[in-house]
Amino acid sequence: MTRSQFMKLVIIFLYSILCFSYCISQEATITGTVLDSAEQKPLYLANVILLQQKDSTYKATTTLEQGEFKFSKLTKGTYKIDITYVGFKPYSKTFEFDNKSIDLGRIFLGEDLTLLDSVSVEGIAPAVVLKQDTVEFNSSAYKTTSEANLEDLLKKMPGLEVKDGKLTSQGEVINKIIVDGKPFFQNSPEFTLKNLPADMVSKIQVIDEKSKEAIYTGHDDGKREKVLNVVTKPEKRRGYFSNLGLTYSPPERYNASGNINFIRGKDRFSITGSFNNLSSGMSQQYVEVDGGRTMVSVGGPGASGGISQQTNFSTYYYSEIVPKLTANASYSYRGSITKSINETSQQYIQAADSGRVYNQRSERESNNLGHSASLSLEYKLNDNNRFTLRQSFSLNEAENLSHTTGNTFINGEEINSTDNRNFSERNGNNFGTTFSWWHKFAKKGRTLSINSNLSQSESTSVDSVRSINRFNTGNVSNQDFDQFSKPQSYTQRFSTQVSYTEPIGEKQSLKIAYRREFDKTDDERLLLNYNNNESNYTDIDTLRSSDFDNRVTKDEFSTGIQFKIGEINISTSAQYLLQRIENDQTFPTSTAFDRGFQGFLPNISFSFRNKEGKQLRLNYSRSMGIPQASQLQDVLDNRNPLFLRKGNPQLSESYSNRLGLTYSLFNRETKSYISLNVSGGTTENSIVNSTIIGNGTNSPDGVELPVGARLSMPVNMDGRRNMNGNINISKPIEKWKINVNLSGSASFSRNPQFLNGVIQVSENANYGVGLAINSNFSEKLDVSLSVRPGFSNVKNPTNEAGNRRYSQMTSVIRAAYKSESGIYFTTSLGHQQNGKVGNIDGTSQLIWNMSLSKSFFKKKMDFSITANDLLQQSSVINRNVTSEYIQNSETNVLRQVFRFRLGYKLNKFGGAK
Repeated sequence: MTRSQFMKLVIIFLYSILCFSYCISQEATITGTVLDSAEQKPLYLANVILLQQKDSTYKATTTLEQGEFKFSKLTKGTYKIDITYVGFKPYSKTFEFDNKSIDLGRIFLGEDLTLLDSVSVEGIAPAVVLKQDTVEFNSSAYKTTSEANLEDLLKKMPGLEVKDGKLTSQGEVINKIIVDGKPFFQNSPEFTLKNLPADMVSKIQVIDEKSKEAIYTGHDDGKREKVLNVVTKPEKRRGYFSNLGLTYSPPERYNASGNINFIRGKDRFSITGSFNNLSSGMSQQYVEVDGGRTMVSVGGPGASGGISQQTNFSTYYYSEIVPKLTANASYSYRGSITKSINETSQQYIQAADSGRVYNQRSERESNNLGHSASLSLEYKLNDNNRFTLRQSFSLNEAENLSHTTGNTFINGEEINSTDNRNFSERNGNNFGTTFSWWHKFAKKGRTLSINSNLSQSESTSVDSVRSINRFNTGNVSNQDFDQFSKPQSYTQRFSTQVSYTEPIGEKQSLKIAYRREFDKTDDERLLLNYNNNESNYTDIDTLRSSDFDNRVTKDEFSTGIQFKIGEINISTSAQYLLQRIENDQTFPTSTAFDRGFQGFLPNISFSFRNKEGKQLRLNYSRSMGIPQASQLQDVLDNRNPLFLRKGNPQLSESYSNRLGLTYSLFNRETKSYISLNVSGGTTENSIVNSTIIGNGTNSPDGVELPVGARLSMPVNMDGRRNMNGNINISKPIEKWKINVNLSGSASFSRNPQFLNGVIQVSENANYGVGLAINSNFSEKLDVSLSVRPGFSNVKNPTNEAGNRRYSQMTSVIRAAYKSESGIYFTTSLGHQQNGKVGNIDGTSQLIWNMSLSKSFFKKKMDFSITANDLLQQSSVINRNVTSEYIQNSETNVLRQVFRFRLGYKLNKFGGAK
């Protein structure tokens, strides 16, 4: 797909949406606005029922934030409208509808004190409400059991997905979860998902949050971050909730964990800790255990696998100490010992790699220890001045031992093999300080802000590698390494930004900013070869050693204008970036270079939202990619001698252009929610791999490249582009009391590279659909079903024989039941299948989990028995597609685990004050 074809598709798509919106807007409608007669203010979420008297059919909706309501798709006839709101007298009116739009105007409801005191009027809150930059879900529209946590609730909501411990909205990862607009749980999304009870939640808000500077200054710079805000029920905003548990799993596995969390209005305090040897680095999706969160499942992309012993402790505190001063402090300790076995198979798809397959097996043991602490202070001197100070510190220790074997085959015949043993120890620390000042002048919209950051990191290591490599053809038959090194690295970074905003009209503002950043890195990694005569590591490997001092200076000049035309908000900005990289190098060669990079980067965004619940956002951005210092170093990395890597001092900057569109629509009458995301981009001068496959005669200068070994080096190249989109449709079927979600996704990427000096291109297209059904008929029984088939097509225009097609399928059925006597039963059956690709076999896993628990002592204590992976098929399976190969990898996890758990919960809330 060429760039012009891509732009034509985008224009056609936008035009189609506008035409569709225009056609919808031409329908005859019945509208009105509901107001409080005493205060003349709109009544939000008033219940409006429109009854057709001919056949008694009706439509229902609730009012928007400004009190408006609207009915469409009506037939000619006599209608009666009824409007109710808690504490107000009801309103009724009968009228004729003749297929012409009727505006009932402003409808005033008078207060009814008798209703307020003695009658409970039950209203139906809309499942989804679209606000500016926010999609809001009402938790009352999604029924869960009393044992459910936040994750269980979110899985029922359209567009939200929890996979591999990560929360996504329309495919975009959400890394920040706040509670009632304030941070909680040390800003740990995974902890919040597992430990916040669902019955505390009133609403879920998915926010496209502006930058802090944009919020304070009022100038929208177009920058957005996906944030999930949990709005709690008023009666749950003062109190505490805790969860303690002790688990035993034969023969000798255990888990002791606990947490206690205090919430008092705007103040929060949390302590959590655990010690266990039941952990696996994999997705946790399918099984809930009363009182505790014990989940095991098939691992997906991004899961690491292995079996580990973990010790964790963390505490978090947030408080408004005085009305003008807010404090935020945290500390965490994490320790783990993990053992894993991974098997990987790579099938190469380029013409020069025809018939090539690489198989690898890795056994690893890692021991990691880390401390981290942070303190943030925000002081509001007055309405015009705000100061923030944040300090953070971390200390890390790591010890890793690995044994890796690999074999390369061409058409079934082995051409080389490697046997690597590596040991490393690393100690590191990081320190950072950030200071900000925001000032508002007397003139509205005129602001000045200063942000400064200072950070430094330091690490020392001990590293040894022993490698035995055999090559069955060519002049080089053996290549063995026995090397030792003590790498050291020190990095210091300082940056300052000054921003100024100025109003240039009633709805327009101007922003200008300057930012300067200076980075300094000193890095040394001297590889010493073992000397048999000296019986010690004494000989420097000058080709593979590195020793350099690197300095990076960045200057950014930016300006932006924000204005509004009707219901359309427009933000434009332009940035001019200058970057200079200075490098003094001792190894592998004594040299120095001074490189400069510069670029002009425009950005523009449009956003539209109307009263009918439609949202549209269109954004274009251009960014510049600067080569990393490691990519500019001509150091040979031989950690796997079959896959050598080397830097390129001649690399230049790359430029990426991206266009994205988001469209959302909520129909209040049918309660259906539709969201659509489409984005595409191209990269100029992108940094790609140039790979040379050794044939016995093509070794580069200074590098011995045996037959079948690969040497990769980054180079610049045009032609990289991608496009992706997804759609989500959600609708409740009230007759059956279920929620149905339909989803679809498609993506395309074109990735060029050089292979033996010849341009090779791979084009990867992926398509997927999804169906999820969640019960909404009982708080005692919760049933869900999801099916997600996917299809992939990998094309190689230069080698049609390398084209590959394959499929994937993920499906899960899950049920949970809570009896009146306190018995809680859950079961789940999950299936994941990857189709066969060429010579790489397909994989299939069927994971069955089950648990039974009983609560007692007024539901404060519970005992549970859990069986995970009853069919003994659990493992972490990943499939990865690159421009060179298709890869399958599998990592071990705990299988068929039986757990016996005693848990204790203590929750107490005192109401809102």
